[in-house]
Amino acid sequence: MLLNNGEIFQAALALAKLSQMDFPVKTSYAILRVMRQIKDQAEIVSEVRQGLFKKYGSTRDDGQIGLEPKDKNWVPFNEDLKELFDTKIDLEVYPVVLTEDGFGKDAVIDAGTLAALEKFITDKPYEPKAVPPDGEKPKEENKDV
Repeated sequence: MLLNNGEIFQAALALAKLSQMDFPVKTSYAILRVMRQIKDQAEIVSEVRQGLFKKYGSTRDDGQIGLEPKDKNWVPFNEDLKELFDTKIDLEVYPVVLTEDGFGKDAVIDAGTLAALEKFITDKPYEPKAVPPDGEKPKEENKDV
């Protein structure tokens, strides 16, 4: 699945939120599986993002590093952040099947969380590609027909 770092970063936050909710076992497993599939890339994006805050931000009275639109480094920070978030990566991610049965009819998930997970959820069962057993080559199609 071709994703950009912004989608991965937002999905990691949304999945962390979902992981705190109670779901049936199958759905909880699917959520955890997607979290682990994007974990390494989300951590890289987070580290680079924090580096941008350190590079362009300033230490506030509360000891936190931050930026505001009025700050002189706001524009270069946002340019670099956009470049980071727009960078594409191809990851193998098995989407979470979103059905009333899987999430429960009483589940309440806000639209922002669902929007962040748009590429990671589906209403259709996942069907993995057929993979030949170890040691076997995939069968070639007969091109003479």
